[in-house]
Amino acid sequence: MKNLSVIVILSFVLLTFSSSLYSQESSADKQTIKVGIGISSAFSTISLYQYPSLNSDQPQLNTAVSIPMIFSSVYKLEPYVSYTSVKSETKNDNLNLSNYDYNFKGHYISVGMGIFYVKEIEKTKLHFGARGGYLSTYTESKMYSLSYNSYHEDKGSGFLITPIIGAEYFFSDYFSLGGEVHFEWSHLNIDEIDKYDNNDEESYTSTLNRLNTLGIIVVRFYFL
Repeated sequence: MKNLSVIVILSFVLLTFSSSLYSQESSADKQTIKVGIGISSAFSTISLYQYPSLNSDQPQLNTAVSIPMIFSSVYKLEPYVSYTSVKSETKNDNLNLSNYDYNFKGHYISVGMGIFYVKEIEKTKLHFGARGGYLSTYTESKMYSLSYNSYHEDKGSGFLITPIIGAEYFFSDYFSLGGEVHFEWSHLNIDEIDKYDNNDEESYTSTLNRLNTLGIIVVRFYFL
């Protein structure tokens, strides 16, 4: 509930800030502003923090929605909300003391703002800049074997800073297709819980710093 409240507050602040910039620029020259909505998806594989060994086979959903605002064809602001969901399952037909079944699922939510310098080359706009935002994560895993069962859960919150380079090609004044490379650095404070068959439970906290590289495809629709 606390994480949801932070997301709502940050979203309100970002939208208010964006509206203020838009109003100021509109009074000067409305024709120099492009505003739209963007939908993006990552095509690279993402590991979810404590489980990098599951990189290669985790089915996942990674989607973001953003509001691109290009001012005077020189710089761009882009508030965003992103959501990533990851699941993995390992089953063994013959369980024994050393083999086990394993289930894992997790997600993370991020909300923030990107600031970019824009370079226009005919129908293509190149952009260079960075994105910063709040990050909330949740993962849980279950392990089953003949000798024992265990359950692990963690909830994390923190922030991320992401340098970005990208380009978008304008098929018309209202539609573009683009690609980006994200170099994402994140810092998380994590609350973790381990539970075992004998009803033992262990709680502890940890701090995680992580660098991740993502390839992004983004479609943007402009209405101004």
